[in-house]
Amino acid sequence: MDYNTWKKAARGIRYREHSTRKHGVPRRPDRYYVIRLAVDGVMRQEALGWESEGITLEKARLELAKLREAKRTGKGPRSLSEKREIADSRRRADEEARRAVETARITVADFWQHNYRPAQGHKALGSLVAEEALWSKWLRPRIGDTPLVELTPAALYQVKMDMMAAGKAASSIKYAMAVVSQLWTLADRDGLVSGKCPVKRITLPRRDNRRERYLSVEEADRLLAALSTRAPLMRDMAILALDCGLLSFSCRACGLC
Repeated sequence: MDYNTWKKAARGIRYREHSTRKHGVPRRPDRYYVIRLAVDGVMRQEALGWESEGITLEKARLELAKLREAKRTGKGPRSLSEKREIADSRRRADEEARRAVETARITVADFWQHNYRPAQGHKALGSLVAEEALWSKWLRPRIGDTPLVELTPAALYQVKMDMMAAGKAASSIKYAMAVVSQLWTLADRDGLVSGKCPVKRITLPRRDNRRERYLSVEEADRLLAALSTRAPLMRDMAILALDCGLLSFSCRACGLC
């Protein structure tokens, strides 16, 4: 684009004309206005825009007058760049406030449905089924309607107590809390939550996969009868173990008391 040299329109206002584009009535070359003023002892030239975009000499005078008044009183932006920075800052603040309001409305169930579950396609089918069962049975009833940003250890503690009251194994409870932890990590990655996962503040039950079962009287009798013919010494040891509870067998199973 070829421009002519700058021309003075008024004190502190200059313009240059477009080499081909016409504007206004009567038609004349389109004008691009700038203003000139000193800020902190430095002369600045700042762009206003084209006459065809709505910038007129009167608007340029009004804008320059506002900046001079701000410079004199120390109130408000003293240059167009400061004015734009303030406008951008306000726009960012408004956007952050709007996002904060929207984030505050997202419940755990919303995030589960729209964000967490669609991101679990890499898992095995068995894991997906297990997680869905834990969600439907234990997690959703307690925390589904809770805003994600308001999820607390107290709410997860209630989930834990519900599962313990129902006799669920420690491994199942830990699995449920692991799902919540994964959900929180994903939400943190998306910028919806921050801080320590509330699961970290829950004391989880120890996993104990040992199986414990008591012999019935009949089973103890059969055990002693078998040992009588195969290993008499082991029979005496078994009687002692049953009698003293060394094998967690009922004392009455030995029939010696």
